[in-house]
Amino acid sequence: MENFSPVSVSTLHASRLSMRLAIVLVFALSAGLLPAAQIIQTDSFTTSGTFSGAGSHDVIPNNLFAASFQPFDSNLGTLDSFSIVWTLNVTWTYTQVSGDNHSISGSVTAYLNNVSYTGTGGGSGYSLPGTGTRSINPNTSATYTVSSISGGTGASLLAIVTGQDSFQARYVDGITGSFIGNPSIDLTATANVTLTYNYSAVPEPATYGLLAGVGAFGGALVRRRLKRRTAGV
Repeated sequence: MENFSPVSVSTLHASRLSMRLAIVLVFALSAGLLPAAQIIQTDSFTTSGTFSGAGSHDVIPNNLFAASFQPFDSNLGTLDSFSIVWTLNVTWTYTQVSGDNHSISGSVTAYLNNVSYTGTGGGSGYSLPGTGTRSINPNTSATYTVSSISGGTGASLLAIVTGQDSFQARYVDGITGSFIGNPSIDLTATANVTLTYNYSAVPEPATYGLLAGVGAFGGALVRRRLKRRTAGV
């Protein structure tokens, strides 16, 4: 009958404890060392002009604003959600004479490449007072959570932002002015589009090395302690 020395049993026990410690460290890695991170891409545009005479004028033509963005890099981690926000501020200054009647209206149709989507916000119209400066802000905002996407527009947009090629964010359906009489209107429009990726980052290799070192150090301490117990120290 073979006899196993106390040292061998202690070493086996220490190995098991080291394995448990490694498992704990793996859980710590997955739970606490995958920090949330963001990538923000943005672009802005400005246009201006003077409009006069009766009739309908495309004061901001369709497809005037188009930004080129880069897809999400999956090497950085796991994409959790993404959002596209358009802001548009149109300011006009004018002088109205007797008999003139004017209005300016705006709406938003936003696209990624050729895929349109509906966001919160939207356009509105204003009748111009006699003189002064007014602003119109037809903005739109849309956010998509990856885990909630099950098809439709969200899936099409997700395929674009996680693809291999750059893509365009476009603001279609511009601002139209309807003028009666003979107004002279100076208009300036500023647009901004922001694409945000929210993701869980992958730890850098140095982080894994640190955890491995901690695990090895912890295992050595456990083995030393058990060896001392066995020796009666």
